[in-house]
Formats: sequence, structure tokens, C-alpha cells
Amino acid sequence: FRDILSLAANDSQKSKVSLFRDDDPDPQDGDVPDPYFGGRRGFDNVFDIVDRTVKQIMKRLISE
Repeated sequence: FRDILSLAANDSQKSKVSLFRDDDPDPQDGDVPDPYFGGRRGFDNVFDIVDRTVKQIMKRLISE
């Protein structure tokens, strides 16, 4: 995150950088867990996180 922000030329560009789960409608702790240690349910959980967050990002981008 810091590396990406360091590439921004100005504050306007920096304001466009966010974490993936900033758009998650149910962010819980904000982390994307490592599915490897959760068995099948771990992968299902990460898929659910990605699915709902991408849908939210698309809604935001379309409205902009």
C-alpha cells in the first residue's frame, strides 16, 4: 500500500488508492484471510469476500 502511494504524483492520485476491503459491505476486520488453513470453508469464505466486494466496486465505478 505504501509502495503504491509513493508512486502517486499528487494528493489527487493518492486519494484514488484504497484497500480492497474498503469497498466490502461486510468488512469485519478488513483482512482477506489465507484460505489455505481453513480447508474448503476457507476458500468458500475468501470467494464470498471477493465476490461481494467486486460487486460493490463495480456499482461504485458505474455510478461515477
